[in-house]
Amino acid sequence: MLVTFSVMLVALLVMLVTFPVMLVALLPALVTFPVMLVTFPVMLVTFPVMLVTFPVMLVAFSVILVTLPVILVTLPVMLVAFPVVLMTFPAVLVAFPVPPVLPALWDLPCLGVQRGV
Repeated sequence: MLVTFSVMLVALLVMLVTFPVMLVALLPALVTFPVMLVTFPVMLVTFPVMLVTFPVMLVAFSVILVTLPVILVTLPVMLVAFPVVLMTFPAVLVAFPVPPVLPALWDLPCLGVQRGV
């Protein structure tokens, strides 16, 4: 009986030490459990959405992977060509004047105003 009593006392001391440790470990669980209760239904909704959008993202990513080399090649060409366009644009306007597409506003009879009247 003495052995049983001493085993019980040791078990009680172990329980007295581990109980506060368990309480401290339980506090984060008490905080995170309500958060999980809210986020789990949100996850149930967003998971099917992710199942649909993930293949779309994979396709878009593969398109990016294909077009990126084209962009990397054409970007330096464009950087050289753009200043050339800017410098030659005035000369093109002088060489090929653009006729007005619409008549001037004062030439529109629907406005009740005509030139020379």
